[in-house]
Amino acid sequence: MPENSLEDLLTTDELVDQLTSESMAGRMVLLVGADPEAVSERLGLSVEKLIDFGVELLRFDALQFHTADSLLAELADVLGIDSEHVMVGLKVRGQTGNPLLMVVDNAECLAADARALLRALATQTESGLGVIFGGEPDA
Repeated sequence: MPENSLEDLLTTDELVDQLTSESMAGRMVLLVGADPEAVSERLGLSVEKLIDFGVELLRFDALQFHTADSLLAELADVLGIDSEHVMVGLKVRGQTGNPLLMVVDNAECLAADARALLRALATQTESGLGVIFGGEPDA
């Protein structure tokens, strides 16, 4: 049976719509592909759409090696609170239906402790954090 590529299933616009709606609902989504440029392009289109919606957005490239500590500091800075209050701040965002959104390019390069932190924040903050990860198939 032949493998279908994502392009066989969804147009680029449909894919971007799906990525943005899932992240705006405070969910974590993963976009992977063998062509890094195509993945980055779709992430860029998602960022543009999210900006058009006027959401609060944190975006970064994991090639810059983000650890849990650096991610926590960035989240705290965006929320305007101390690092130890990020969980509570994101819970409030989830309860008000206004999640903080994050787009991570080259997610396969994200440090293990950073992935664990994002997983914990996404699952424990009542949809207060939406994340779109993009990267190579092993991400």
